Amino acid sequence: MWQLAEFSMQIGWDGLRLTRGGCAAAHLTISEGGYVVAYNVYLLNDIRLIFQSADKSRVEHAAGMLRRMGVDAEVKKMGWVWYVQAYTDILATGREELRKAVADIVREAAARGWVDGKRAERWLKKLEGAVRRGWPKYLVRVMRSGALEIRFAS
Repeated sequence: MWQLAEFSMQIGWDGLRLTRGGCAAAHLTISEGGYVVAYNVYLLNDIRLIFQSADKSRVEHAAGMLRRMGVDAEVKKMGWVWYVQAYTDILATGREELRKAVADIVREAAARGWVDGKRAERWLKKLEGAVRRGWPKYLVRVMRSGALEIRFAS
């Protein structure tokens, strides 16, 4: 459990499990002023944090809590369900306490053999490195032909 003194928020996680589809998942909870939001964290090809509900106001509150944790979060709708989600790179821009809680989930899943070790290392490097929000990512390499390739990734 991580305590954020300046915001009086608490972060914790529990319920690490394998889904029927075979991916590791856990519940990440953020609480503030007696209000608790339980997000689902899925470890697939990337880390996905998701909160969904038919009640838009609950999802807006969940998105607000993520924003206070330094994560860009936008409420969206699919069918009749409202949701907010954040992926690996966005989570890596968040406050240290959030990044540590997500990193703990990744470490435990890797220790149980539910996540590939190399993938877990890559995620942990991002989470522990505090990615700067808004900075573009580029792939720069020399091709076999000798040409310089520069690719932008958001």
